[in-house]
Amino acid sequence: MKPALQTMCINETIESEGMRAALRKAAEIGYDEIEISGHIDLTDEAISECMSACQEYGLHVCALSCEYSGPFSKASYFPGQRSLHLTREGFAECVQTAEKMNCDILRFAGLPVEFFHSEDDLRSYFYETEECCRKLQENGLRLCAHNHVGEFARLNGKTFFEWALELAPDLNFEMDLFGVQMSGTSPLDFLSQARGRVPLLHASDISIAVTEDPRFSLNNLQRVPIGMGNFNMKAILKTAEECGTEYCIMEASQLKEISSYDAMSEALSCYRECVQ
Repeated sequence: MKPALQTMCINETIESEGMRAALRKAAEIGYDEIEISGHIDLTDEAISECMSACQEYGLHVCALSCEYSGPFSKASYFPGQRSLHLTREGFAECVQTAEKMNCDILRFAGLPVEFFHSEDDLRSYFYETEECCRKLQENGLRLCAHNHVGEFARLNGKTFFEWALELAPDLNFEMDLFGVQMSGTSPLDFLSQARGRVPLLHASDISIAVTEDPRFSLNNLQRVPIGMGNFNMKAILKTAEECGTEYCIMEASQLKEISSYDAMSEALSCYRECVQ
C-alpha cells in the first residue's frame, strides 16, 4: 500500500499558483502518488500541465475523479468546470483521459442514494453500473465508488453498501474513513466485507473539540489529518493492507492552525510510523 495525496487538499495553491507549483510542493514533502479530485477543471491544458509536472517531479496519478450516476440524471457536482462524465456519450473521453494520465482507476463521489426508493431502483442502478464496470475492465480500468454516510442507510434490511456488494461484483470502493465511522459502521468490518475490492482508502481522522457544552454534539466533531485524532490507524492500515488496499489517500480540510502542506506532511509521517 502506498500513501497518496488528494489534490482537493491543495486546491488553494492550485488556484493561486497553478498545478505545477502545487504538485512540486506535494513532491517536496514526500508524496509520489496523487489522486485528481473533481475540483480540477480538466481542460486539455490542465491535463497537459499535470502530466508534465508529474513527469518532472516523479509523481503518478493513482486515481482520477469522474462523475457517474448510472441511469439517473444528476446535476454536475462542479458546474462550470470540465469534468469527466462516465456516460455512454462520455465513456470514450474517460478512457482516453485515464490513458493520457497513466491511471487505471476511475473514482466517483458516491452512490446516488437519494434516488434509491425501492429494490427495483437498486437493481436498475447496479445492473447498469456492473455493465459499465465490465466495459471499463475491457479497457484496463477499474471503477471505484467513494462513500459518505448515506451508503449505510437501509432498504429491505440491507445497507446500500451491502446491496452494492451483492449486485455489482465488479464495482470497487474507495473507503472514506470519516464517512464509515460517522455511519456507525466499523472500518475494519467494511474492509473485511469488501476484501479485495477496496483499492483506495481515503484517510482522515476524527478529533473532538472542547466547547462550552461538553456534552456530545456533531459540532464537537472535526475532520483532521491522520495521526491528529482518535482513530486506531495502525489497526486500520494493517487490515487495509491485508485486504488488498493499494493506496492510502490523505484527506483533510485545511486547518486554521497549520497550512494544508504541513497537515499533509504530518499525515504522511503518521502513515509511515503506522506501517513500520
